Parts: sequence; C-alpha cells; structure tokens
Amino acid sequence: MKLDYKKITTLMARQSMSRPEFLDRAGISDFTIRSIAKGKGCRSQTAQCIADALGCTIEDILADEEDAPVQEPVQEPVQEPAPDAISQTLEAVKDYGEHEYQRGRSEMCDLFLKAVREAIERWKENNEEEE
Repeated sequence: MKLDYKKITTLMARQSMSRPEFLDRAGISDFTIRSIAKGKGCRSQTAQCIADALGCTIEDILADEEDAPVQEPVQEPVQEPAPDAISQTLEAVKDYGEHEYQRGRSEMCDLFLKAVREAIERWKENNEEEE
C-alpha cells in the first residue's frame, strides 16, 4: 500500500506534531517513514497505525495513482566502439561520398563531404585531447 508522504507531513504540521512524536504515536521506525517518503509501499497495518496517529483514515493519506513514482527501466550500458572503428567508419563514409561525387552527384555530395570532413576533424581533435 502506497502512502503520500506529503499528505502525512501536512497533517503532522497541522497538528504541530514533531517527527519523533509522530513516530512514537504511530509506533513505526524512522526507516519505515523514510521508505514511505521514497515512494515505497507499506503493510496495511502500518498504514492504519499512521492514520490513527494522525487522526485520519487510510484513504486520507493514500498516494494518488498518477503521483506514484514511476520506476525507470534499467538501461544496459552502451559499449563505445574502439577509436579505430570510429575512424575507419568515418573514412569509409568519406570514401563513399567521394565515389558518389565522381558519379555526378555533386550538389548533395559537397555538403555531405564537408560534414564528414568536419566530423572527422572534430573526432580527431577530441581524441587527441583525451590522450
């Protein structure tokens, strides 16, 4: 059961209840309230103890569905290609562009080759700075 920590702290503030006093009244640990603050669920008995300590119902402190924290999917680390592979790929693209240029596709190839040459130079500069 997920509780809304903001609702809990608002009710505590309205009653001028300190955190230690609240924890004592509810009979819960600081670890439990920190877990709730992080968006983790708790048992229904714990929720009832919190509601009783605050003088409200469980429904008053339940987290709204859209407010529940969304767990981000774990992304696998991206393996960077070896610098030689990047250099070889850029050179192959450059060669392809020059081949197309020779076949008479000059308008597109001029822009393409310029972009590739700039990318190669930037990559070389960045690679030299890292070493």
